Amino acid sequence: MILFGPIVGYKLRYLFKDIEEVEIFGHLDENISARNANDTIMYIKRKYTSPLIIAIDSAISKKENIGKIVVENNGMYLGKALNKKINYVGDLSIKGIVSQNVNIPQYNFKLLQNTSLSLVMNMADVVSSGIYNVINI
Repeated sequence: MILFGPIVGYKLRYLFKDIEEVEIFGHLDENISARNANDTIMYIKRKYTSPLIIAIDSAISKKENIGKIVVENNGMYLGKALNKKINYVGDLSIKGIVSQNVNIPQYNFKLLQNTSLSLVMNMADVVSSGIYNVINI
C-alpha cells in the first residue's frame, strides 16, 4: 500500500534536516500507525511544551475529488477509510485524497492498495513544499 503520510514525512525530514526547531514524526523509516499513535503523541507532549501536531494521511472520497488536498483546522481519525476510526490525532490535518470511497471497507482497502504512486508522489511534493514554505518564512 502506498502511504501518503509517511512519504510526506520523508520529504519533510529532508527539507528540515538543518532546522533543529522542527522535528518530523512519521516517515518511511518510522511510520505512525494505529498501533503506535497514542505512544507517539504522549512522547511528543512530554518532550515539547505546546507542540503543533499536523496529522497527515491519505483519504478517500468521491471519484471527482481524487488528487485533491484537504487542509483542516482540526485533527483526524486514523483508519477512518477502513471504518476503524481508531485514534484522533493532530491540531491540524492534511488529507490527500488518493482513491474513491465505495463505502465497503474491504473494497476500499483493495482500492488503496492500487493507488497510483505518481499521484501520491505529486501530492506529497505539494504538501511538503507548502509546509516547508509556511514554516521557513
